[in-house]
Amino acid sequence: MIRKVARLALVLFALGSGSLPGTAQAQALQDFDDGFGLWKASPQRVGRSKNPGWKVVSNAGEKAARNSPTGSKVTYYWKMSQVFDLTDLDEPTLELKHDFRGHKYSYFRVQVGDADARRLADFTTLHEETASTGVQTLELDLSEYAGTEVKIRLLLRKPGGVVEKKIGLYVHRLELTARTTVTIEDCLAYDRGLYLHWTDEDRDCQNTRNESLVGAATGEVDFLDAEECRVGDGLWEDPYTGLSFDNPIYMDIDHMVPLKEAHESGAWAWTKEERRAFSNQLSPVGQLFPVQASANRQKGAKDPGEWLPSNEEWWEDYARAWIDVKNDWGLTADSVELAALEEILGEDLTVEYPLEAYEVTCNQ
Repeated sequence: MIRKVARLALVLFALGSGSLPGTAQAQALQDFDDGFGLWKASPQRVGRSKNPGWKVVSNAGEKAARNSPTGSKVTYYWKMSQVFDLTDLDEPTLELKHDFRGHKYSYFRVQVGDADARRLADFTTLHEETASTGVQTLELDLSEYAGTEVKIRLLLRKPGGVVEKKIGLYVHRLELTARTTVTIEDCLAYDRGLYLHWTDEDRDCQNTRNESLVGAATGEVDFLDAEECRVGDGLWEDPYTGLSFDNPIYMDIDHMVPLKEAHESGAWAWTKEERRAFSNQLSPVGQLFPVQASANRQKGAKDPGEWLPSNEEWWEDYARAWIDVKNDWGLTADSVELAALEEILGEDLTVEYPLEAYEVTCNQ
C-alpha cells in the first residue's frame, strides 16, 4: 500500500511574542517551583504594612501555590493577572484548577479586560463564587475575545474580622489553550463522502462493518441470511463503556482516529485509494472498533485531548491504539492532543509519539 505522508513542522512561539496566521498555541503553568511564569502575582493586604508573597505548598499529593497571610481585622486580596495576545487564536479557552481555604469571603472572580485594564470597572467577570467548595476545575470560553489582547485576572477578596491560619487562594493549574489550525488554500475541505465506507474489499458479501463485528465477537455469531452476509445476534464487549451487547443494532463501528481528525492531521493530501483503505482498515487491528452507538456519537471527531471513553480502565489501551493508527498512517498530532496522550501513558519511554504539527483547515 502506498501512503502519502503530509507533515507540517511545528513552530513554537511563546504567547504574547508572535504567531503564524491561522495558528494557535497553548500556555500552561504547571510547575510552581519557578513561580508563575508570565503571570503577575500581586497579593495585597490592605491595612498592614507587610505584603505577603506566594508560596509553593503540597496539597493532596500535588503542588499548588498559595498566599496565606496572618493577622486579623484587615481586608485581604489575592490577585494574579496576565496579558494574552489572542489576535491569531481560534476558540481560546482558559482552564483553571483552584480552591480557596477559610470562610466568609466576599467573592472569588475570574475577570477579563483590555490589556491596559486596571480599575474594577475595566473588567468583565466571567466567573464568580462566594463559598469555598473544595478543588474545582473551571473551563471558560474566551472566543468572544479572539482577535484582541486581553488581561485575565484572578481576584479573591476576604473582609476583616475573621482570624484563620490557613486562608487564601490555592492555584493548582492555569492553562490557556486554543484550536491549533493552519489554513491551506489548495486542499479539499473535509467531507465524509471523501472517505468511502463500508466496502467489501474481498468480495465475500460481508462489508467492513459486518467483518468487524465478526472479528470482535467474543463467541459465535448468528447471521440474518443464508449467505452469511449480515450479522445478527452475537456477544460484543464495548471497550469504551465496559458494557456488553448481544444485538449489533445498538453498536457503531468506530474509527479509532475519526475521519475528520485524520483529514486535519494529514489525510487531506491522500489519494482517493488511500482514503478508502484508511476508512475500511481491518488489519492490523486498531482502527475499527464495535462500540456502543451513543458513546461513538459522543466522541464524534474529537481527539484524546477533547474526549476519552467513560471506561477509565481502557484509557491506556485507547491511547496506544490511537498512537498506533496515527504512526501507521503518518498522521500528525497537535500539542493539546499529545499532552493528553503523554498524561495517560506517563513515563513510558518506549512510546513513539506522532510528529507534532498544526491541524489543517482546507478552503476548497
